[in-house]
Amino acid sequence: ETVKGNSREHVGQVASAEVLWETFGYSLRPQKGDLVRDVIYESDRVYFRTAEPFKEGNAVIAVRDADGSILWSWHIWMTDEPQAQEYPANAGVMMDRNLGATSTGPGHVLSLGLLYQWGRKDPFLNCMHIDKPILAQSTLSWPSPVICDEEVGTIDFSIKNPTTFIYRNIKGSGDWHYVKDHTRWQSNKTKYDPCPAGWRVPDGGGNNIWDKAGFTDEVPYDDVKMGTSLELGNSVAAWYPYAGYRYYLEAFNTVSNLGEGFYWSCTGSGDLAFNVRLFIDRINTHDMSGQAYGYSVRCQRD
Repeated sequence: ETVKGNSREHVGQVASAEVLWETFGYSLRPQKGDLVRDVIYESDRVYFRTAEPFKEGNAVIAVRDADGSILWSWHIWMTDEPQAQEYPANAGVMMDRNLGATSTGPGHVLSLGLLYQWGRKDPFLNCMHIDKPILAQSTLSWPSPVICDEEVGTIDFSIKNPTTFIYRNIKGSGDWHYVKDHTRWQSNKTKYDPCPAGWRVPDGGGNNIWDKAGFTDEVPYDDVKMGTSLELGNSVAAWYPYAGYRYYLEAFNTVSNLGEGFYWSCTGSGDLAFNVRLFIDRINTHDMSGQAYGYSVRCQRD
């Protein structure tokens, strides 16, 4: 349905629909239509076909108005059904993978998933290797990033330009949004929340699922597979790749050879937002970062 996120708000007067980009998430460059094809808009819905045989990856579909402006866009996540994992101490339920990942395999590049600026619904590419900062291949020639100012640092601009990374605020704050606003992501799922139906970006601060589950001390970092397994009990573990990040001030990604992983929460604070930061030897469940960073998202059951 051509509605905004999980709301019932219609996107507006749609004139056309198209695929903005497709990626397999590694070094193979897809051709247009390898993942999504035959996209049409009809009667308040967007219809499309996936490849035959089915291929795993990620794509973004957008609708435009008669002037060619993007009204809304949707992330199409083509993967096997993500599984729910119960965290200890009745802390809650999380997905078994990062948002956009097509694998849960430790050490597999396809477990990295995609990256998100805090409060934005549209993803950005991660790297094609777990140990080299080279972006995965896609069908899009991505536009140059822009610096946040009064015109650029708005929800409206981010919706119309879902493939444009927005550097931090020219006022010196760490946000891509010009005016301080913590309502873009919230515990009560908003239309900008990038997680699928039934899931949301987890809480941060003193009410996060990792604290409740007891993950507040050392973690066993695997320097070959570049990640850590958080033990959930009953011989079940959650694999957290150290998927790196997109820097908020310059156009580059880092990956896990630096021995760090970052996972957004939905909780903002000032110009920053809470995230979980995984180090080589420990976990910081109350880390805070500028909202213009591109970090991983691990969805919590809504």
